[in-house]
Formats: sequence, structure tokens, C-alpha cells
Amino acid sequence: MPNPQVALWNGYVMGGGVGISVHGRYRVASEHTLFAMPETAIGMFPDVGASWFLPRLKMQGLGLYLGLTGARLKGADVAHTGLATHYVPSASFAQLEERLCHIDDPAKAEACLEEFAVKDLPPFTLEPHREIIGKVFALKDTTTVEGIVKDLSADGSEFALQALKLLTQMSPTYLKVALEMSKRGAKTTNPEEVFRMEYLGALRCCHNPDFFEGTRALLVDKTKDPKWNPAQLSDVTADHVEAHFEPVRPELRRWHPTQPF
Repeated sequence: MPNPQVALWNGYVMGGGVGISVHGRYRVASEHTLFAMPETAIGMFPDVGASWFLPRLKMQGLGLYLGLTGARLKGADVAHTGLATHYVPSASFAQLEERLCHIDDPAKAEACLEEFAVKDLPPFTLEPHREIIGKVFALKDTTTVEGIVKDLSADGSEFALQALKLLTQMSPTYLKVALEMSKRGAKTTNPEEVFRMEYLGALRCCHNPDFFEGTRALLVDKTKDPKWNPAQLSDVTADHVEAHFEPVRPELRRWHPTQPF
């Protein structure tokens, strides 16, 4: 876009809310920001271009950790990871928005943001866990969900066991699909390739019982007891995963970035 997009993240930034804002030039977090990509909990994979931006976070393994576990980032942590480009206290958001609405040149947007942004951020709460995240969730061709589970169990730290607990709540199928999406997304050369890939995967989700079961258990009935099918990682085959990268029907039109449905 010719004019820069500025997203003001002063609260929940999850799923689709991430998708409509994270690809913009500027993303401003506050102490109230709560970021997450929790799709594996409802029988889906992180979409909206997550297979592009998560593997490219500057902390090794962080993108895969967030994408598989659905872990939440709060406040300044969102800026530490690079997901937010600026960190501004919420008390200044109204004044910042007013200033942005009245600048006479879009090129001045960055200078305006810099004027309000806090330079000395509060400590990064994931810093003590950088080593284990980088080791266990490093995105390699050989990385497997089973391997991640094994390594977390072997580590045995409080952080590792909490991550393991999160993984055991997620759809086994979509843990593996999310991993494969990240692997392929990391190798793409532009976001459009990722959106095409995720489009096919999302269509396949609509034909998979896990998506309906996860949505029921977490969002509709709120029983929080989804019955995944398959229920075990070992029962999710390579064919199950690969199906998410193939058209549901040959006649289905391809995704296009500018043409409507």
C-alpha cells in the first residue's frame, strides 16, 4: 500500500486479529497487548500468513513454539520478539492516534511513532528460556512433533513441562500440519506463496472432524474436552498431513490475492 498501515495493539491480538494487522509496516504494542496464535487448540493450524512470519522471528525456535503450543505473549514481550515494531504505554495511545490522524505526510508516520515509543523495554520474560526454546523448537527438516515431545519430557524443567502440557491439549493432526506449514513457509520467497499454501490447508480443515470438534469444545459448548481423531500423534500419518497441501477438489479455483470469491 502507498500509505503505511499502523496497527495499535492495545489488547487481544489473536488469530484473525493478527492476520489483518501483523503484515502492516508498523505494529504498536502496549502493556495490555496479549498476542497468541491458538489455532491448534481448535483443530486447525496457525494461518493468516503465520507460516511466513512465525518462522522469521529473530529468536530461534520461538515461532514454532508459539505456533504449536498457542502460548501467549504479553506486553513488552511482543516487541522483544519483533512482532511489534514499537512499544508505547497505553496511556499515550489516544494522543498517538490523534497525532497519526493529523500528520500531513505519510512518510512522517515513523518519526511520530518513534517520538512516543519506549526505548528501554521491560525485561523479556522468555529470555531465561531462550536456550530450551532454541534447542527443542528449532525449525529443521528433521524436526518432528514426537521429537519435541520427547525432548520436553527429557528436559523436565517447569517451563518444558508447561509447554508439554499445552501440546497434549492440541489436535495431534494439526500439530503435525502446523509443523509442516512452518517448514515449507520458512523456505518460501514471498508471503503470497504462503497464503496460497494456507488457503489449501484451511479448505482441508473444513473437511476434517477435528476442526468442528475443537470449535465445539472450546468455543461453542466450552467443555474444553475435544475428542481428537486421531487421538494420538503416532496415528497421524504422512498422508494425513500431505492432504492439507493438495486441492480438496480439482475444479476448485486457486486462491488469488486480489480477486474476490
